[in-house]
Amino acid sequence: GICRGKDLSLSSLSGLRLQAAIRLISGWAATRLWIRVGIRLTISNVSEDSRLSRLLNMRSEMIDIEAKQREKVIEVARSWLGTRYHHMACVKGAGCDCATLLCAVYEEAGLIEHVNLDYYPQDWALHRNEERYLNTILQYAHSVSEPQKADIALYRFGRVASHAVIITDFPKVIHCNVNVGVIEDFEGSGRLPAQRRVGFFSLWGNG
Repeated sequence: GICRGKDLSLSSLSGLRLQAAIRLISGWAATRLWIRVGIRLTISNVSEDSRLSRLLNMRSEMIDIEAKQREKVIEVARSWLGTRYHHMACVKGAGCDCATLLCAVYEEAGLIEHVNLDYYPQDWALHRNEERYLNTILQYAHSVSEPQKADIALYRFGRVASHAVIITDFPKVIHCNVNVGVIEDFEGSGRLPAQRRVGFFSLWGNG
């Protein structure tokens, strides 16, 4: 250490020698203090950088997972192309309607559990004011202003929202039309007038 030998013991010093020794000892103590503080700050910064790096990696992984999920939804939806319209049916290649198509696609893509839909008449939207379709969608998805692949667009036919489509690359969509079955289509076609759109909905994000 710096205080070795009798010559530097405080009891043997006086006057200027004592003041010089105090300054020397104080300077060394301060230096050691700043070294310790610097080490702590360095460790703290490294820790913060490491935590930030982990968070960024997690966010990147989540984005990758979401992108794969969205692609899976579109892949599954396209496997239903050509399926005929059949009210409340849900058999790929045989029959479905727009609601059962959505349930089947998102279930097969691994995003939702199996959905048991209560009975609904084919013309239910013409005679009711309850937003039954919209409320069901909102159990699984939230409203968004800008759609992405695999999000949902909802349209009003009759009194209430009553038709849904799966977005592939808006305005391109996949849906089940009562006249032609499951097709790739686009908003603005005669089957999907833009003015009938209620909104966009997504299963991803916080809502």
